[in-house]
Amino acid sequence: MGDLGHKVSSFWDEMDHVERLIRGWDPEGCRTKGDYERSLSALLQEHLKEKEIVKKVAIGKMKVDLAIGGTIFIQIRKDLQNQGQLERLITQIDGYSKNPKNLILILCGEVDKNLVRQVRRKGLSFFEFNLRVIEK
Repeated sequence: MGDLGHKVSSFWDEMDHVERLIRGWDPEGCRTKGDYERSLSALLQEHLKEKEIVKKVAIGKMKVDLAIGGTIFIQIRKDLQNQGQLERLITQIDGYSKNPKNLILILCGEVDKNLVRQVRRKGLSFFEFNLRVIEK
C-alpha cells in the first residue's frame, strides 16, 4: 500500500481516536448548545494539542461547529425532537456532502430515539461522506 495506505490508516486511526474522546466526554452541566461546544472544544484541545481546533468553520454555505486539523468536522445538535428539526438537520448535513468531509454528529439534550434511528439510517445510505453519530 505504501505511503497512501499509511495515510488512510492514520486517518481512520485519528477518526477513531476523536470518536473515543467524544464518547468518553462528560458534558454534565451543559445547558445550551454553546455550553456543549465550549466543553467539547476544551476537551479536544486538551487531548489533541498537536491539532488545530477551530470553531464555526464554513463548508460551502453551511457551518460546522468544530473542525479538527481541517479533516474532521463536528456538528452538535441539541434537542432533536420533531420531524421538522430532523429535516433541517438532514438538509444541513446534505449541504456538507457537496464537499466530501468526515463528520461526527453529536446529538445531545432531549433527543427522540426514533429520529436518531432515522439519522443513522440516512447516514448509511444517503450521504456521500463518512458520518458518525454519537448520542450524549
